[in-house]
Amino acid sequence: MVTKMPTSAVADPRGAPPASSVARRPGSGRPAGRRLPWVASLRLAVAGALLLACGAGPCGGEPLGVGIIAGDPTGLCAKTRLARGGYAAAAVAWTFRSHGAVHLHADYLRHRDLTEAARTHLDGDVAQARPALHYGLGGQVRAGDQNRASLRLPIGLTGFAPAAPVDFFVELVPLLDLAPATRLDLGAAVGARYYF
Repeated sequence: MVTKMPTSAVADPRGAPPASSVARRPGSGRPAGRRLPWVASLRLAVAGALLLACGAGPCGGEPLGVGIIAGDPTGLCAKTRLARGGYAAAAVAWTFRSHGAVHLHADYLRHRDLTEAARTHLDGDVAQARPALHYGLGGQVRAGDQNRASLRLPIGLTGFAPAAPVDFFVELVPLLDLAPATRLDLGAAVGARYYF
């Protein structure tokens, strides 16, 4: 008598495990431990943009600011002025959403000086901080249980310490998730940087 084995349990002659024995990531149809190719590509893109901005972009030895960012995300951040105007800002951080994830982002920012308005409507001590409105466009990736790639639209305020090479900022960041699904989100953070 010949016993037939279920096709799902038949081993591949090349040595691959049966399809039913391959571990799957909960809530998805792909094998556990296998990352989507766009995640690696976007990580490389963000890293490349940051290296180009910080390496080739600064004009005349512009200082590089390095500091901390707190909120969503929380971690290390950096900023520098670019040769053709504007600023490059980036962060390597951690987000506590969705059981936590590594967060990388890079932004191109413009500043609008608010010093004159501060002198007119606020006291002199505030005006010495040279407040500026910053806004721009960037991208971010989050790698964790739920990988995400998003478009960033940061807008906030930047101020400068009167007697030290330090700036501080607060910002809101509308987000448009591009993958794995399209949706709107919002981030917020505060931080400070020391310039070398």
